[in-house]
Amino acid sequence: LERWARGGWWLAASEAQAWLDRAEAWLKSRHEGKPPVAWVPRQELQGRWLRVLGPARAEALVEALAGGGRVETDGDRVRARGHEVRLTPAQRASWDAVLRSLSGRGFVAKTGRELEAEAGKAARDVLPLLLEARRVLRFAGDHFTTPESLEAVREFLLAWARDRGPTLSIPDLKE
Repeated sequence: LERWARGGWWLAASEAQAWLDRAEAWLKSRHEGKPPVAWVPRQELQGRWLRVLGPARAEALVEALAGGGRVETDGDRVRARGHEVRLTPAQRASWDAVLRSLSGRGFVAKTGRELEAEAGKAARDVLPLLLEARRVLRFAGDHFTTPESLEAVREFLLAWARDRGPTLSIPDLKE
């Protein structure tokens, strides 16, 4: 028998291996699903088995996967060991188109709908990946910009404060 977790869950070795195999297969299928994901929330993996195992044993399953080196964890995120997102050509083209669309001088921001119109439907698949890679930032719900655009705003505000004082009116900002 194998003991899993602090709660004292005893399993036959074959049963423990079967649970590990099922959970790992589910995680890999989630990675390969649409849209592609780099990481899966830990709660989603636990929730997949929660009804059958209950909370303590679902957590024990995740701990056993991580302890056995079958998954990597990063805080509340989990992924199969060695998993990397592989974009389709359409997704790669959309990735590049989103970044081109958000590049430019000054502050450039667009809604998800605008990006989808410019970069194609695959934009919705790649936006979460761009956010995770910190190539794009999300604000005000469905608006996106780049870290470079945000830095341009910061530089503008610092220059304004240095040259004209700490007060910036709405008309001045729009100008």
